Amino acid sequence: MTLPQVLISGYPSFDRILRVDRAPQVGETGIILDPPGIPLPTPGGCAGNIAVCLARLGVPAAPSLILGDDEAGLRMAALLQAEKVSPECLTFKAGGKTAATFLFINPQGGHQTFYFPGCADEDTEIRLPPELVQAARFAVITVASRQHTERFLRGLENSPARLVWSLRNDPHAFPPALVQQLLQCCRILVMNRFEQQALMGWIAADRMQVLFERGVEALIVTLGEEGSLIYEPGGVTKIPAVAPQTLIDPTGAGDAYLGGLLSGLCRGYPLEISARIGAVTASFVLEAWGCQTSLPKWEQMVNRYYQTFREYLPEKDIFL
Repeated sequence: MTLPQVLISGYPSFDRILRVDRAPQVGETGIILDPPGIPLPTPGGCAGNIAVCLARLGVPAAPSLILGDDEAGLRMAALLQAEKVSPECLTFKAGGKTAATFLFINPQGGHQTFYFPGCADEDTEIRLPPELVQAARFAVITVASRQHTERFLRGLENSPARLVWSLRNDPHAFPPALVQQLLQCCRILVMNRFEQQALMGWIAADRMQVLFERGVEALIVTLGEEGSLIYEPGGVTKIPAVAPQTLIDPTGAGDAYLGGLLSGLCRGYPLEISARIGAVTASFVLEAWGCQTSLPKWEQMVNRYYQTFREYLPEKDIFL
């Protein structure tokens, strides 16, 4: 059995995505539109999304999730295994309730999100087998409870894995001391423009050079339909966005971008090409409701990569 190349920590979630006519104010009523989006619970959460994305692209991955031992937790574990995602870092909390998300989207694309963390917000020992820690090439921090992230970092202390931080604008998950620790440990930092602004405010910095001085090797800022920017000490590289065949739902596109990026890095592609792979992968997610519904296989991604950039990806073995 091939050991996971990427470990990912984060909150789990079963998502319900509902289209509404507007964002109501307090005391007002909003109308759920028909078709509503995804009214039934669908697997989500950043860590799960990235792990499933990697698995479909041929890269073995293991999400570190805290699940309840309820029906939802057992179902999520089964769905992840059906996607060939490793279950070795799943932690089940006895008597716990599995997390859920309710996402409301208005006609302008604005989101309102309500999250029930369940037992994922409790201070719980997590499973992180030493053999997986030593085999991993990358370890990814997404949004989770502070305690979960701290335990995950401690488990990685002797790991050769390069740390990737997928930032979210969530001071509850990333209090000041943890932000400082992550900036010292992470080598690749990924965030959108709003999260970038939040981070610079948290650390009271007005220039990104400060991040490189802390040890960050590459900073990637995603810009939606404007593409993304790779900042490195030697300069900035622009990565264009890749247009979907049809635009349905942007939920989960950022996770797909990171999953595609990591699949390229695990195969030995340079950062710029890996970011292009991320952009191509994200374009598929836009074409259907849900974060994991339309994630591509590697061959599908390669075909769209060629259609977009008019160049072939050189074949590389993931396990070299």
